[in-house]
Amino acid sequence: MGPPNPIIDSFRILNTILLLEPLIEAIKDISRRIILFGSYATGTFGASSDLDLFIVSEGKEKILRKIDSFKRKNGLDIRPIIKDQVEWMKLEQENPELFDELSRGITLWEKPVGESGL
Repeated sequence: MGPPNPIIDSFRILNTILLLEPLIEAIKDISRRIILFGSYATGTFGASSDLDLFIVSEGKEKILRKIDSFKRKNGLDIRPIIKDQVEWMKLEQENPELFDELSRGITLWEKPVGESGL
């Protein structure tokens, strides 16, 4: 593996987002926020990397079922962290390392302010 190449990393990130698009469409109506973080968000992932997704939702079981189905179809090793709105609001204080990692991630979906319901 050669030196880091920001252009290649950017294409790898774009490819990941395009690959995840059907999953995002399937879960966005029951999610408040979906963040890609870790090595897939920086384009530096390798063959053994897992794909880290952070999801804010009140529908954890439904999201897990949809992710499992997507994983079977696509062979991706997706590692979701699913928190409800209250847990999300406490995250910066309770787990500053994770919060910092998420702040460097890529927000793939966010429910517009003022839109209610899950």
